[in-house]
Amino acid sequence: RVSFASKLKDSLAAFLEVDRDVFDDVVKKENLIIYKDLTPRTTMQAYGDAMRQAFGDDVFIRLLDGPVKAQLAKGKSVIVTDMRTKAEYDWVKSFEQSFTVRVERPQVPDGITSVGIDAAAPVHCPDTHETETALDGIKMDQLLYNGGTIKALHMCTLTMKFR
Repeated sequence: RVSFASKLKDSLAAFLEVDRDVFDDVVKKENLIIYKDLTPRTTMQAYGDAMRQAFGDDVFIRLLDGPVKAQLAKGKSVIVTDMRTKAEYDWVKSFEQSFTVRVERPQVPDGITSVGIDAAAPVHCPDTHETETALDGIKMDQLLYNGGTIKALHMCTLTMKFR
């Protein structure tokens, strides 16, 4: 299992002197203010934008390319957990036997996404940033609806049909 954002999260945690888990915890990353008026999610978005602007749209792809190819050369499967841009999608699809999954979360009336263990208790998570919408029109191999508990999400993944 690999993530385009893992090095981004590691470096931000070190730079801002915060626990790394604030970038992964579903409630903390939407609500906790870690710098000025920024949440961990908006901090990651701003930092990712700056990295792509400074080093190219493929900056995060280049970080994963070698390790992923090494694992595939050993005959191992690799799961990329956070594909968010067209460039990342194209890179994933360049591999033979790639399989893409869109994870959709429920929307609540004010345009804020409901996330967390209990989807009935929404937290602030706007879906307006480019990395939240860049793949909206792209057909994925599978759709996974994430509107319940983590256990229910896990059960859905067990029933997915891969080609």
